[in-house]
Amino acid sequence: MPCRLDVPQKLMFGKWKYEKPDGSPVFIAFRSSTKKSVQYDDVPEYKDRLSLSENYTLSINNAKISDEKRFVCMLVTEDNVFEAPTLVKVF
Repeated sequence: MPCRLDVPQKLMFGKWKYEKPDGSPVFIAFRSSTKKSVQYDDVPEYKDRLSLSENYTLSINNAKISDEKRFVCMLVTEDNVFEAPTLVKVF
Protein backbone atom coordinates (compact mmCIF):
# COMPACT_ATOMS: atom_id res chain seq x y z
CA MET A 1 0.00 0.00 0.00
CA PRO A 2 1.58 3.27 -1.01
CA CYS A 3 1.35 6.04 1.55
CA ARG A 4 -0.39 8.33 -0.98
CA LEU A 5 1.15 11.41 0.61
CA ASP A 6 4.01 13.55 -0.62
CA VAL A 7 6.80 13.27 1.92
CA PRO A 8 6.97 16.70 3.57
CA GLN A 9 10.18 18.56 4.30
CA LYS A 10 11.29 18.28 7.91
CA LEU A 11 9.67 14.87 8.22
CA MET A 12 10.39 13.33 11.61
CA PHE A 13 8.87 9.89 11.06
CA GLY A 14 6.21 7.88 9.29
CA LYS A 15 3.82 5.47 10.94
CA TRP A 16 1.10 3.06 9.86
CA LYS A 17 -1.94 2.05 11.86
CA TYR A 18 -5.20 0.26 11.26
CA GLU A 19 -8.55 0.93 12.80
CA LYS A 20 -10.57 -1.58 14.79
CA PRO A 21 -14.33 -1.77 14.14
CA ASP A 22 -14.88 0.56 17.12
CA GLY A 23 -12.56 3.15 15.52
CA SER A 24 -9.68 2.72 17.96
CA PRO A 25 -6.20 2.69 16.39
CA VAL A 26 -3.68 -0.15 16.39
CA PHE A 27 -0.17 1.00 15.43
CA ILE A 28 1.77 -1.54 13.39
CA ALA A 29 4.89 0.03 11.82
CA PHE A 30 7.21 3.01 12.34
CA ARG A 31 10.08 4.41 10.27
CA SER A 32 12.35 7.24 11.39
CA SER A 33 13.31 9.71 8.66
CA THR A 34 16.78 10.17 10.14
CA LYS A 35 17.78 6.72 11.35
CA LYS A 36 16.24 4.88 8.39
CA SER A 37 15.36 2.11 10.80
CA VAL A 38 12.01 0.34 10.82
CA GLN A 39 10.22 -0.84 13.94
CA TYR A 40 7.20 -3.12 13.90
CA ASP A 41 4.76 -3.00 16.79
CA ASP A 42 3.94 -6.20 18.67
CA VAL A 43 0.71 -7.11 16.86
CA PRO A 44 0.52 -10.93 16.68
CA GLU A 45 -1.68 -11.08 13.56
CA TYR A 46 1.00 -9.18 11.59
CA LYS A 47 4.13 -10.75 13.07
CA ASP A 48 6.69 -11.35 10.28
CA ARG A 49 4.20 -10.27 7.58
CA LEU A 50 4.96 -6.53 7.27
CA SER A 51 7.51 -4.59 5.27
CA LEU A 52 7.84 -0.79 5.31
CA SER A 53 9.92 0.77 2.51
CA GLU A 54 11.90 4.02 2.45
CA ASN A 55 9.00 5.81 0.73
CA TYR A 56 6.63 4.57 3.48
CA THR A 57 4.92 1.95 1.31
CA LEU A 58 3.54 -0.81 3.54
CA SER A 59 3.47 -4.39 2.25
CA ILE A 60 1.54 -7.21 3.89
CA ASN A 61 2.70 -10.71 3.01
CA ASN A 62 0.30 -13.66 2.87
CA ALA A 63 -2.79 -11.45 2.86
CA LYS A 64 -5.89 -12.86 4.55
CA ILE A 65 -9.55 -11.91 4.57
CA SER A 66 -9.00 -10.60 8.11
CA ASP A 67 -6.64 -7.97 6.60
CA GLU A 68 -9.65 -6.21 5.07
CA LYS A 69 -9.75 -3.02 7.09
CA ARG A 70 -8.89 0.67 7.00
CA PHE A 71 -5.16 1.33 7.19
CA VAL A 72 -3.80 4.85 7.68
CA CYS A 73 -0.37 6.20 6.75
CA MET A 74 0.77 9.02 9.04
CA LEU A 75 3.66 11.35 8.22
CA VAL A 76 4.70 13.50 11.17
CA THR A 77 6.61 16.80 11.14
CA GLU A 78 7.28 19.20 14.02
CA ASP A 79 4.19 21.19 13.10
CA ASN A 80 1.69 18.73 11.70
CA VAL A 81 0.45 15.17 11.25
CA PHE A 82 -0.58 14.22 7.72
CA GLU A 83 -2.83 11.17 7.31
CA ALA A 84 -3.91 9.18 4.26
CA PRO A 85 -6.32 6.26 4.68
CA THR A 86 -6.44 3.17 2.46
CA LEU A 87 -9.27 0.66 2.54
CA VAL A 88 -7.83 -2.82 1.91
CA LYS A 89 -9.85 -5.47 0.10
CA VAL A 90 -8.55 -9.04 -0.22
CA PHE A 91 -9.70 -11.15 -3.18
